[in-house]
Amino acid sequence: MRSPPLALVLVLAAGLLGGCRTGRIVDVPPTGTPLVNAEVPSPTPDRPSEFVPCAADYSSGCYTTCRPVGPRTSPIGEVYAGVQAVAFPAWGGAVEFGQVFARSRLATWSFEGDITWQDLSSEIGGTADSGDFAQVRGGIKASLLPCGRGHPTVRAGIGWFRTTERTDWIGNAGDYFAFHAGIGYEFDVTRRFTTGPEVTAILAAEEKGFDLKFAPQVRWHFIWKF
Repeated sequence: MRSPPLALVLVLAAGLLGGCRTGRIVDVPPTGTPLVNAEVPSPTPDRPSEFVPCAADYSSGCYTTCRPVGPRTSPIGEVYAGVQAVAFPAWGGAVEFGQVFARSRLATWSFEGDITWQDLSSEIGGTADSGDFAQVRGGIKASLLPCGRGHPTVRAGIGWFRTTERTDWIGNAGDYFAFHAGIGYEFDVTRRFTTGPEVTAILAAEEKGFDLKFAPQVRWHFIWKF
């Protein structure tokens, strides 16, 4: 009878002796289990802090395969910043920042803020030939399916904007308070870089009146995680 290959014997022996450089088998949650509030196993005499057994994939906050990693107090992406390409009522851009405040199996939740500027001389589908559109927003973002590389997103919040020229989308020049809600999809290109589109609806009212205005916006996010 042929004896088993030496490589197979070594693999079986390593599995029996334990994993993750701890000298014993460690019970861990299955792949895809969220890492809530950045919990990691506490150091013990046979589990030094520099080798956390079966730790998390810190890019998503989800447990993955058993492997040693260096200690880290929070997942990658707790704080992030980015830029946006913006369309409607005109072409423009924005800068954004965010802070994660909750993680679960279903979604990662964060506070977000952004500042937008658009050149109304490039108004889409309108007649404005000059002027500026400036917007400040704040709100909450839910990034769904946090243990995957692709994430449907939902955003909602409030803001303020000023248009210095009448537009076909907003109407008169002036200052407006606004509510926004949007849906999108973002894809993790790397552990630290995410990108994707968003379609947003704006419901606005001029500061001096209550006549509600509706306008769409399309945004493409480029996000760096820290």
